[in-house]
Amino acid sequence: MRPITLQVLLTAAAFICLSMLTSARADGPASEAGFRPETSMNEKVLSIPGDSTRPVELQATLYTPNGQGPFPLFVMNHGADGSVRPELQTRFHLTFSAYYFLSRGYAVVLPMMRGYAGSGGRMEHYRCDYENVGRNNARDIRAVIDYMASQPNIDGNRVVVAGESFGGWNTLALGTLHDPRVKGLINVAGEWVHPIALK
Repeated sequence: MRPITLQVLLTAAAFICLSMLTSARADGPASEAGFRPETSMNEKVLSIPGDSTRPVELQATLYTPNGQGPFPLFVMNHGADGSVRPELQTRFHLTFSAYYFLSRGYAVVLPMMRGYAGSGGRMEHYRCDYENVGRNNARDIRAVIDYMASQPNIDGNRVVVAGESFGGWNTLALGTLHDPRVKGLINVAGEWVHPIALK
C-alpha cells in the first residue's frame, strides 16, 4: 500500500470541493450517481456503536475495494438540511469524494450522526454552543474509526477524515481529539447553524 501523501490529500480536497459545489444536502445530488467508479463498490449498510459514554447505534455506509486489504480508511461526514428533521433525512452515500478514495484503494465509511437517517438517538445541541455539538459528534466519529480499525481488512493507522458543511464542522472537532491514527483532515465549508427543524 502507498503511504498517504500531501499530494493525495490536496488532490482529494480539490475533487471534494468541486463535488460539493452542487449541493449541501445530506444525501448528495442524484446526478452524482453517474460518477460512480466502474469497479465494484461492495456496498454494505452497517450498524456501528457510537461513543460508549452515550450508547447508540449509528447507521453507516461502507464501500470497500476488491481484495482482502488491509485498506487505509476514509471517513466522509455528511452535511445537513436544516429545514428537514434529522430523522427524515436520507442516508448519505451518493458522493464523488467516496468514489475518489475508493478508486485509490481506500475503504470508505460514511456514518450518519445520531438522530440522522437510520442512526439511533438524538443529536445533542446546546443552542449557540456549537463547540460542544462538534465535540460530541467527534466522539461518535472516533467510535466509528475504533470499530472500523478493529476489522481485519482495515489499516486503522492510516485514516483520512473529511466532511462538508455540518460534516466539515464535525471533522474540525475531531481534530481537537488528536487521534494519532488520523493522518489528514479535509474540511469543506465547515459550519453549523442551529437547524429550524430542531427548534
